[in-house]
Amino acid sequence: MFRYLLAGGLALLPFVFSAAAAQMPAAREVTAASVEAWADENIGGAFENGQITGAVVSVVKDGELIFEKGYGYDDVTSRAPASPETTRVRIGSTTKTFTATIIAQLMEEGLIASIDDPVNQYLKRYKLPDNDGVQITLRHLLTHTAGFEDKFFFIGSDKPVDIPVSAELFDRLRPRFVRPAGEKVVYSNFGVATLGLVIEDLTGKAIDEVFEERLFGPLGMTDTDLVVSIEEPAGLAQPGDIDSRGDIVSPTEFTAINPAVAQTGSIVSTARDMAHYMNAQLGYGEVIDSNVRNNLHTRIEDNAPDLNGLGMVFFIDQWAGRKTVGHGGNWAGFHTWMRILPDERVGFFVTLLGNNTPQSRADMFISAIAPDRAPAPSRAMLSASSTANGFLSEFYGPKREAPVIDKTLMRDLDRYAGLYRGDRRPFTFAEEISSLAFFGAGVLKIEARDDGLYLGGAGPWVPVREGRFVLDAGSHPLMVIEPNARTGALTMSPEIGIYTFTRIPGWASPKLHGILIHILLPLTLIGLFAPVIIGWKSASIAPFAAGAAGCVLLGAALAGLPEGAGMMTGYYAGHLQRLGVFVLAANMLAIASIAACAHAVLRSQARIRILLLAAPALAATIILAQYNALGFRLI
Repeated sequence: MFRYLLAGGLALLPFVFSAAAAQMPAAREVTAASVEAWADENIGGAFENGQITGAVVSVVKDGELIFEKGYGYDDVTSRAPASPETTRVRIGSTTKTFTATIIAQLMEEGLIASIDDPVNQYLKRYKLPDNDGVQITLRHLLTHTAGFEDKFFFIGSDKPVDIPVSAELFDRLRPRFVRPAGEKVVYSNFGVATLGLVIEDLTGKAIDEVFEERLFGPLGMTDTDLVVSIEEPAGLAQPGDIDSRGDIVSPTEFTAINPAVAQTGSIVSTARDMAHYMNAQLGYGEVIDSNVRNNLHTRIEDNAPDLNGLGMVFFIDQWAGRKTVGHGGNWAGFHTWMRILPDERVGFFVTLLGNNTPQSRADMFISAIAPDRAPAPSRAMLSASSTANGFLSEFYGPKREAPVIDKTLMRDLDRYAGLYRGDRRPFTFAEEISSLAFFGAGVLKIEARDDGLYLGGAGPWVPVREGRFVLDAGSHPLMVIEPNARTGALTMSPEIGIYTFTRIPGWASPKLHGILIHILLPLTLIGLFAPVIIGWKSASIAPFAAGAAGCVLLGAALAGLPEGAGMMTGYYAGHLQRLGVFVLAANMLAIASIAACAHAVLRSQARIRILLLAAPALAATIILAQYNALGFRLI
C-alpha cells in the first residue's frame, strides 16, 4: 500500500525553434485507420510484451472522436476486456487541469481579478503564510513556483476525511518554504490543493459539486467523478502487478487518495469522457470559452526559455514546431497522459494499466551495491509519457532536428559531471529518511565522456550552446545545466521542465548513505553485548543503550510489515506512529553513542572496547542527522 507514489506525471518538453524548424518532416495525416494501426502496434504490443495489463486510448480531431479502443484487461482477475467507453481509470495529476480550468472560469466571471493577486485575498477558512515576506499569489500556485518543499505525508488515506477540509487538517499537509517564491518551477501537489480551497471558498460549494456542475455535467462526462471518498469507486479498472518476465502475479492493491487533496489527482474517468474534455479544451462547445482557454494555454512560467513551460497548470510544449498543451498523471496501477495540439485540432489521451512488483529490502540493497547482480526488474511501464511521445513522433515527426554540436564546448564537459539530487523532495523534516530507504532514487549521475555527457548511463548528450545539451538519439530531448543565480550551485533542468536537480558532492550521496545505514544499523546491535565484553559496570550502560536503540530502529523499519510495505507506508496514509518510534529511537541512539564516546575518552579504562562498540551507532547517528531524523520534526 502506498508503495508507488508518483503524483506528478511526466512531460514532453518544448524547444525554441529556429528557422530550421520549417524543414521538419511533414505531419502524417491523423485518421482513424492510421491511429489504429499505430496504437495496435505500440499499445497492443506493450500488452503482448507483458509491459501493461491493459490500456484505454482516445483521439479527437476537428471536434470529433475519431478513434477509441481498449487493449488487454479491464480487470486482471475476471479477465474482462478493457473498453474506452466503460473502463474507468484514475487519471492522477491530469485532474489538476480541471482545477485550473475552474480557476480560469472564475477569472472570466470576475470572481478573481488577477492571477497576480495574493491567494489569501480569496481564501476564507485558511490563510497561507508568506514566504520570507513575499505573499504567495495565484500565479505561484498555478505554476509550481511558491517555493514549497515536497511532502507526501497523508497524500493517501485509509480513514474518512470530511470535505470541505478543515483549516487545521489542511495546515498539517502544508510543506515549508525552502526557496524564494518565483525562483524556479518545482512541482507541488499542495499548491494546486490550495487552489481547490479557493474554488470552494468563492463558490460556497464542496469541490466535487463544483467539478460536476461546471465541467462533468455540461460536458456530458457521465462516467466521471472527482472522488472524495476512500472507498473504491464503482467500475474502477483492476490493474495487475507485473514481474520481470511480464507475467501478472497479483491484482494491484487499491489505495485511496486523501479527499483533502482530491483536486490534485482524484478524478476517475473513461477514455470516451476524456475525449469530451479534450474537445472542450480545443474550443468545441460553449463550456470552456476562448478567453478561458487562452489564459489556460498561454505560457507564463518556465525554468529556462528553451525548455517546457507552464500555462495555468497545463504543460506548454513545442513538438516539431507545433504547440502542444497537456498534463500527465500517475497513481498505483494507472499511468495517464493527455496531449492537445490546438492548431491541429487534435487531442490524444491514454491510460496504461499495470504496476511493478515490490522489491524486497535485500533486492534493493543488491541493486544499490552491485547493479549487475541485481534481480531483473519488473517489465511494467510506469509512465505513459513514452506512449504520448510515440504518438507525436509517428504523426508529426521528431520533436526537433538532430543536434548541431558546438565542438568548442566539447573540451569542457568535465565541469558538468557529478551527482545531481532532485529538488522536488522533503528538506526540513523526517520524511527525508525515505531517501535512505530507497537508496537515493532521486539522484542522477552525469558523466563526461569523449562524445558527450551521459545521464544515468544514457547518451551522448551533446552541447549545442552554453549549458544546453541535446540527446543525439530519438526525438532529441533537451536538458539545461547552469548555475543557480542565488546559490551558484549547478542546476540541471530536464526536458520534463517541472522540477530541477542540484549538483551535490559525492560524500553527500543519499545512495551511499542508504548503503551505509543498511550496514550500520544491524552493527549497532553489538552494543547489546557491552555487559559481556566490558562487564556489568557504568561504562557498559551507554553502549548497551545504543544497542537497544538500534534494535528499536530496526524494529520500526522492518517489524510487522506486510509484503511490499515499508516504514513510510503508514506515514503516507497519515499515520505517524512507526516513523515517530524510529525518530525517537534515532535520538536515543545519538545520546547513547555520544555518551559512550565521551565516557571512553574522559575516564574509562576500557576505552578501545567502548569506542568499538559505539562506533557503528555514532556513524549511523551522523548519517541520520543529515536526513532530519534527529529532533522531532515528523511533518
